[in-house]
Amino acid sequence: MKRVYLILSIFLCYSFHVQAGTAELDTPKLSKGERTWKDRSYQQRGNESRYEDRYTFKHGKPFVFDPFIWTYSKEFAERYHMPKEWIDPNLKGALAVAWRMTNIGETTCGLAGRAENCWRPLDCQMDVYYDNSIKLPWNYDVIRDNVTKGLTSTRFLHSTPETRSQRYGAKWRYRTDHNGSQILTNGPLKYGKYNQTGGYLASFDREFEPGIGVISWIGGGYCPPRDNTAPVELDFLSEEDWQKHRRGKVKEQDISVVHKIKFSKAYMKRILEAYEQLNN
Repeated sequence: MKRVYLILSIFLCYSFHVQAGTAELDTPKLSKGERTWKDRSYQQRGNESRYEDRYTFKHGKPFVFDPFIWTYSKEFAERYHMPKEWIDPNLKGALAVAWRMTNIGETTCGLAGRAENCWRPLDCQMDVYYDNSIKLPWNYDVIRDNVTKGLTSTRFLHSTPETRSQRYGAKWRYRTDHNGSQILTNGPLKYGKYNQTGGYLASFDREFEPGIGVISWIGGGYCPPRDNTAPVELDFLSEEDWQKHRRGKVKEQDISVVHKIKFSKAYMKRILEAYEQLNN
C-alpha cells in the first residue's frame, strides 16, 4: 500500500510539473478599479468574467488549469472573453484551434511477451472551431458524436457493424475500415507537400453553438511537425475523389480540396515547444 501511495505522489508531482510547464499566460493583475472575485456578485462572475478571471491565478484562488494552447480570431476572442494575446490574424479557415497532449486513450499490454509490459497513451489532440455555414465533407447526417478511445467503458462491450449502423445508417463501416466511408473526409496535418500520419476523428458537434461547430482529432497526425519552415495546413477532401483514389482512379495530388485550414508559423512554434517539452 505504501508503494501505491508513493507512485501516486510521484505521478501527481509529475503531472503538476508538466501542466505548470505548458501554461503560456502570465498571471494577470487586477486593473485599476476592477472588482476582486470576492467583490463580484454571482451574476457578475458568470456574465462579466473573462478567461483570465477563471483559469489563471489572477484572484489568488484555486482555478481549473487549461492544458490547451489556443489560437483564434478577434471575433472568437470577443465572443468567448478570451485573452487578446492569442488572437492570430494569420489563422485562416477556422475560428479557433486548441491543441494539447492528452493521456486519454487505450493502454496496450502484453508487449514483449509479458502481460505486465504496457504502453500507456500520450497523444496529440487538436480541436477546431469552425463556421458551420461552411460545407465540410460530412458523409452522414449525424449532428454530434463522441468516439474517443478510452473515454468510456463501451470499448469493452461486444459490438457488431450493425451497432453504429443504427445511428449512421446502412452504409456505415468502421472508421478503421479503409474500404468504407469516413464520418468526415479530411487528411491529417500537412506541412509543405508532406502529410503527418496517424490519428482519428474523436468527437464532433456540428451545432456546438449558433454558427459554430467543433471537431476534435487525436493521434500522431495532429502533432506539430518539427520542420517549422514549411506552411502547415489541414485539408478537407472530396469524398468522391477520395474513394476514386482508393480504387486507383485518381492520383493523390489530384484529389479536390473542398476546405482548407491554414495555421500560422507562430502558432505551430508554440505547440512545437510544448510538444518537445513533454517528449524530451
